[in-house]
Amino acid sequence: MEAYFNVPIKVHLLSQYPTEDVPAKDMLALDSKRVILRTVQLVRTDSDTIMASARSTIALDLLPEDLAEGLLAGHLGIGELIRSQGMDTYRQLRDLGISEREGVLGVWRRYAICKQQEALMQVEEWFPWGVYAGSN
Repeated sequence: MEAYFNVPIKVHLLSQYPTEDVPAKDMLALDSKRVILRTVQLVRTDSDTIMASARSTIALDLLPEDLAEGLLAGHLGIGELIRSQGMDTYRQLRDLGISEREGVLGVWRRYAICKQQEALMQVEEWFPWGVYAGSN
């Protein structure tokens, strides 16, 4: 988003908490002992426009300690932390669609961030249609 719009994007942490109840759709490793649910908004710094909302299920014990600590601190996005660690990961698209949230139409995608064929986290992002419909 930063590259496309040429504007810095900040991560606004809405919630983050440990859970033992991992939704079946998240398909994370069943033997993971430290799982957190995290909800954020990605916001343009020049206008405070919400560019996306994201909900992530993260298996902390499958991550390098520095990355797990960075996520718990809540200041950076998942992508930024993975890049800073130089982790060799890939994204596996699991689902996508169009939905309305709080009266706003948007596009969503759900994907897993994997390393060596193991899902470390699952992310569901929702992009409000109106923010992107008129951009070139």
